[in-house]
Parts: sequence; C-alpha cells; structure tokens
Amino acid sequence: MIGVNPLEQLARARDASRISAVSQLGRAIDRYAVNQEGTYPAASTTWQDTLVSAGEIKGVVSAPANSFACSAVNNQGNICYAVGTSSYCPGTNTSIWTILESKLYSNKIGCSSGQYPYAIYQSFTGKIGYICGGTYDGGVDICYPLVDL
Repeated sequence: MIGVNPLEQLARARDASRISAVSQLGRAIDRYAVNQEGTYPAASTTWQDTLVSAGEIKGVVSAPANSFACSAVNNQGNICYAVGTSSYCPGTNTSIWTILESKLYSNKIGCSSGQYPYAIYQSFTGKIGYICGGTYDGGVDICYPLVDL
C-alpha cells in the first residue's frame, strides 16, 4: 500500500485554503468594479481594506503563510494584488495571487526546479488559473496566459 506523505497532505490542505481565498477575493474585486463603474481598488498594502469598506467582504481575507509567501509590494493577508494594463488583454484588469506549496500543483502544471506554482485570479478571464514562477513574484503579469486545472 502506498500512502501520501503526511507533510504533503498538510501542504495540500493549506493550498486548498489559499485557492479558496484567492477565489473569494476575485469575486469580491469583480463586484467592487461593477459597483464602482469599472474602477478597481488602488494597488497598495491595504487593497482588501477598500473591499471591506465597500461591503464586498466582511474582513481581510488571509491565506496561510509559507516560506514562499507573496513578496510583492501589494501584499495583504499573504495575498498579492495588481491592477493595470497588459499587452495580453484589453483595458484595465486585476490579478490576485498567492504562491502554493504542495508538490501536487508543481507537478500538474510542470514547474521546473527553482519554480513554484501560483494560483492567480484574473479579472480578464473571471477565473483562477495557475502558472509557475520564481520566489520573487513582483513581475506577475495582469493577464498572462495561465494553465487551467
């Protein structure tokens, strides 16, 4: 009988929580933009506070921290946020992302050595996708093509 490493099981559970948080915030960002006539919260370390003030979420949503925690400037609750334009999609869009830790996602999306899987919500697509990246995630493109799982 082959079992799954208990540490990997715990990492998968934390990743499930991270993905849920990114999804919840993605839906909240979309509602906020509709209610604010297409305007998104400013990119800052308090971007979730804007969603709380607008009534889109009840409180700041946090993802479990890990050693690969989101390092971008606009990090609140271990979840990063960017707003802007991109050559990959028209208009102003947002991305909300965090780094995952389980080997399950690294293997599924084909991360190479030194890369980590990211769960990213893009307002352009209206859904979560996945991508491999390095430990410094300040350069995640707002509309970069993602892997669906």
